[in-house]
Amino acid sequence: MTSAASAIPGSIQVSQLLGLESYSSVHHLTSVVEGQLQPELNWVDLLRGCWPGGSISGAPKLRACQRLQELEPTSRGPYCGS
Repeated sequence: MTSAASAIPGSIQVSQLLGLESYSSVHHLTSVVEGQLQPELNWVDLLRGCWPGGSISGAPKLRACQRLQELEPTSRGPYCGS
């Protein structure tokens, strides 16, 4: 997420941390994070905060996305967009 401010303070729980998911040609580490969304936000706000994923953009996300736009001659578009 762009900011943890999307969740109600104290509501975030991690039920799985760095679980290994294996597929035929790739392995992924995944975590399950849950929390209660701030009442003034909706599912669209939540999706906007999750995209692009941190593994694509880097951290801190906002500055990393700005640098990608400065350095790359064309937009990444829907695939790995930033």
